[in-house]
Amino acid sequence: MAKNKKEDLVKLNRHAVGTIDLSDIVNADNLSGTDRKNYLENAEILFQNPVLMNELKRAIQLQVEFIACQAVDFEQVLVGRGGVNMGEILVERFSMLHAQYKESTKPEETFDPQELI
Repeated sequence: MAKNKKEDLVKLNRHAVGTIDLSDIVNADNLSGTDRKNYLENAEILFQNPVLMNELKRAIQLQVEFIACQAVDFEQVLVGRGGVNMGEILVERFSMLHAQYKESTKPEETFDPQELI
């Protein structure tokens, strides 16, 4: 399938299910300088928010319980797995951004050869 047809199909599917248009989304991995610093600072605030992280993990657990105990057909299992996957992606992404923030704010190590003597 040609790339533009695939993009059109994805855009149509997103519109059909009422989701967002990804053209409005900033790819944080492509940011640099002050924009990247600000993005990482904001992500760190969210990561450190115990309510947000707790609710994400709670939602994942509720989806797992739904799949195990309430799903009546394979379609519901697949939808539940999608919810679990989305929650895991968010937790992993915030964890990765947290690690990048920590690395970017780490003070420079100085080496003093006189300290060894």
